[in-house]
Amino acid sequence: MPFREAAARVFRAGFEALRAAEPVARVGHDDEGVHRMRVATRRLRAAFRIFGPAFGERRLAGAQRLFGKTGRMLGPVRDLDVMLARLPGLSLDLPDPLAGELEPLLQLLVELRDDGRKRMLAWLASRSRLHAMERFESFLERLEGRY
Repeated sequence: MPFREAAARVFRAGFEALRAAEPVARVGHDDEGVHRMRVATRRLRAAFRIFGPAFGERRLAGAQRLFGKTGRMLGPVRDLDVMLARLPGLSLDLPDPLAGELEPLLQLLVELRDDGRKRMLAWLASRSRLHAMERFESFLERLEGRY
């Protein structure tokens, strides 16, 4: 398989995984949507490092910025989701007086996650992101049309 064809297939798989997870991430009832989006951005960025030399630095620069910022918006939300999921189990391992002290921490983590979700959702809906997603889709279509 030609190198650029392999790149196109890997880029397409990552892009489709990202798009498939986005509606779940936006709704927020299942933290796996944010997780799957974050994984997809990481895989795309890794693919850019691997296949990037075949396209030149400038060709993928916009996509690297797009998925880098998307990952930075998803990361804190995912990290806080994980903390919130693990906190109840942690309280079982603590003495009763200390376990009772976790409630303020829980509230703080919920507030931080809610703030992070607002920033994440604003980014996901932003014109600049949506336009960059369209540009990457066009790039993929042109790349796929060459093999």
